[in-house]
Amino acid sequence: MGNSSNNSSPVLITPKEDAADKNAVVSAETEALLKEFRDGKAFANVDESNISIELGTDEDVNNLEKLWNDISKNYSAAIGKYQPFYSVDTPADGQGREVFHLRIGPVKSLDEGDNICSQLGRNGIFCSVVRIQ
Repeated sequence: MGNSSNNSSPVLITPKEDAADKNAVVSAETEALLKEFRDGKAFANVDESNISIELGTDEDVNNLEKLWNDISKNYSAAIGKYQPFYSVDTPADGQGREVFHLRIGPVKSLDEGDNICSQLGRNGIFCSVVRIQ
């Protein structure tokens, strides 16, 4: 379990259904939403809960889309009721690269998140419970 102390805000972006191709291009919808987020125009319309489960972090959204496809197919019983979304950390000083986080939620409580992560962890899937801003 962990708490997120970064300044990222969740952006509801549904991963592509088939991102098996390593050279897949980010979908136009995803790119448009990411642009809105980078411009400060996008805000998530998430349930009242500010708790989510982080499934992965990467500089390449395509890798996270593939991860989501793998996890959602194999562990739908545990995570099927949650909405996947990305949040992005952009370096404040303009140096460095954006880092994307694949998260699911909203999760009603820390205990619920811990239970989901325990189920996934028994199958070798690392995740953490985070608070989002």
